[in-house]
Amino acid sequence: MPSRDKPRRPDPPKLSFTDFYRTHRSEVIGFLWHYAGPGMDAEDIAAEAFARAFAKWDRITQPRPWIYATAKNLAHREGGRARKTHPGSQTGDDHRSESWKWSSLTPWAGVEAGVIVQELVAALQHLPPQQRAAVLLEARGWKRGEIAEILQCSQAAVRVHLHLGRKRLKKLISESAPAPQRAPRTGMEGRPA
Repeated sequence: MPSRDKPRRPDPPKLSFTDFYRTHRSEVIGFLWHYAGPGMDAEDIAAEAFARAFAKWDRITQPRPWIYATAKNLAHREGGRARKTHPGSQTGDDHRSESWKWSSLTPWAGVEAGVIVQELVAALQHLPPQQRAAVLLEARGWKRGEIAEILQCSQAAVRVHLHLGRKRLKKLISESAPAPQRAPRTGMEGRPA
């Protein structure tokens, strides 16, 4: 009887640790900055995650999901301590304060364009950790199966995390957006109507 399972694609050849580090370091730091928020040192957390990866490199079969899962878990564990030690601390990286279009971070419509990065990061911090990670990973192009592997949950749970996370994030961002200013109504001769 023939097997109904799809043939599994072979895993791509594994990079050397050095190549993996060079390829994914800034990507992981960017994810951590959005995931952990400005009170955390994303570079230190990424460095710890990569140090752990180096120590286990021979046993890691899928390094990219592994490094994201490890970085997310480290950020989650360190989150409480960092916020207690350095409340409200931020680093001065210029790319964190520029305006981004919402669509450049996520593919969803219905949210005002031009959201300031700090506002977005602040809104992300109000999501539960699994929802926050799912939303960020999807925004970075990860497939639901890959997100499920990183979050160590089912794909159905990922769909729920994404749905609830997007809904909450849209609400938080729309609540923080200033109300549009209307020009005063004037009559034909420029006098108030």
